[in-house]
Amino acid sequence: MRTRYTLINMVVNIGGQLLNQVLGFIGRMVFIHYLSAAYLGVNGLFTDVLGMLNLAELGIGTAMIFSLYEPAAKDDKRKLAQLMNLYKILYRVVAVIVLLGTSVVAAFSRGYSFMDMNMETNQISATISAKEDETLTFDELTEMADEVVEKALTIDGIETIGAMAGGSALSMMGSSSTDSISMYMILDEESEVSSADVIEQLDELTKDMDCEVTTDTSASDMTSLMGSGLTINVKGNDLDKLQELAGEVAKVVENTEGTVDVDDGLANTTPSFTISVDKEKAAKYGMTVAQVFQLVYGEMASSTSATTISTDVNDYQVYVQSEEQFDVTLDDIKNLTFTYTDREGNETEVELSDIAQFEEGYTLGTINRDAQTRYISVTAGVDDDHNVSLLSNEIQKELDKIDLPEGYSIEMAGEDEMIADAMNQLYLMLLLAVIFIYLVMVAQFQSLLSPFIIMFTIPLAFTGGLFALYFTGNEVSVVAMIGFVMLAGIIVNNGIVMVDFINQLRRGGMEKKDAIIESGKTRLRPILMTALTTILSMSTMAVGLGEGSEMMQPMAIVTVGGLLYGTLLTLIVVPCIYDAFNRNKSMVEEDL
Repeated sequence: MRTRYTLINMVVNIGGQLLNQVLGFIGRMVFIHYLSAAYLGVNGLFTDVLGMLNLAELGIGTAMIFSLYEPAAKDDKRKLAQLMNLYKILYRVVAVIVLLGTSVVAAFSRGYSFMDMNMETNQISATISAKEDETLTFDELTEMADEVVEKALTIDGIETIGAMAGGSALSMMGSSSTDSISMYMILDEESEVSSADVIEQLDELTKDMDCEVTTDTSASDMTSLMGSGLTINVKGNDLDKLQELAGEVAKVVENTEGTVDVDDGLANTTPSFTISVDKEKAAKYGMTVAQVFQLVYGEMASSTSATTISTDVNDYQVYVQSEEQFDVTLDDIKNLTFTYTDREGNETEVELSDIAQFEEGYTLGTINRDAQTRYISVTAGVDDDHNVSLLSNEIQKELDKIDLPEGYSIEMAGEDEMIADAMNQLYLMLLLAVIFIYLVMVAQFQSLLSPFIIMFTIPLAFTGGLFALYFTGNEVSVVAMIGFVMLAGIIVNNGIVMVDFINQLRRGGMEKKDAIIESGKTRLRPILMTALTTILSMSTMAVGLGEGSEMMQPMAIVTVGGLLYGTLLTLIVVPCIYDAFNRNKSMVEEDL
């Protein structure tokens, strides 16, 4: 009978495992079919979380079994109670670590950003100019501007409109051009219409006009000051190879979802031609490469400088081109001749094309150098639905697949580089802040243990701050990191208040457990009041009230979320950590 039941159990277990595997396989196929990449991202996140849980266990369960076996066999209730209390504390610590790891993965999954540079503004600028390859007189521009004003006045939310001729084209010499008219529109602060809606409506109303109307909010947009988007520098020495590589990089960027306005850096090219002198043929006529250069140079430019411009750095020779020299074409260069005198003294006119080859092409209008190395910058913007750092990582993976010749490199720059540098500095600042906080508390408590217990409040606060960023849809930014630096200094106040009071009670002869309970009761109100005053003061900024608050909103969100989460858990975790790391006997002054 026993054998029969054993066989039945085995069959049922095997069948259950097979059914579970089949259902899991079918379930994954369904999720992948309907959710596509979203499922893979969510599944990867949960896999990471489960992996951290398994890693955090690290054999604690097995250790518990072995450590509990002996006292259980001897019925040592005191030791069993101690072990159970220790394991309870350990699992709470593991839970805190896992929560911190989960918050880090969740928050950083949205990528990095510098700050919110697209702040809402109540001022819109517009420029009215002629369309490409067209010209407009000043009177025509004025009429167009009046028409734009009439159309703009039909849009709800516009309070004031102003205009100025040539306002966007002021020269450095004090004169102004009249090839454009600049306008500004101030929105009604009480109106619920956003600047983006106004711009969209204005663009729609003016799209059929015989002029170019460009609207933006760059007058108060931080992107105009700091720049944004992707910049990829292709470095090397040969210009032709650089242009080829820049084209490949531009294709990679264009094929990446989320990029807009891709520029391969080759738009500002100018026509050029290359003259390759055959040295053997030139030698037959007594010519050298240097003499050919002088011949061509004399046709295209003056050999004598007109004047010299002196600066503090260097002196620059100024050469003047005549009208004939300015209009020189490739055919004119090919038809150049020079006089050859043979051994008998006979003179012959030899065309330059007999000793040289000519090749037309294009060259860069400007050549950029970094550490004596030429480079071309490929730039692109990032749409509102994507993060610049995540896109940079995705593009970098594709760029790594490009087979680069020796001496050439591709480097990410621009906003991503700026964010990376700023974040590295803030990480260092945060680390130093934590170290200094600990050292100050060591000097105050004259102990290494008590400050160590208090420092457990910092990861609790960071967990709350990271979760707050994630659930509010914000990215980890430079401003948010400043919030974490502030939070590290604020949250330790709660731990200091509690641990110091526990030590005071124990110095008076109270037992450890009683001191912890009494401290929780007595210091609950001061801890909550300290946290609430800071939370309430930052709440208006956290919800984004007031113009310009978008910039500092992530810092406020981190502070509020970290204090809420950290304060509540401090009241639970810090007493447990204190109980685990301190002895049960009463504390006297000499022991401290």
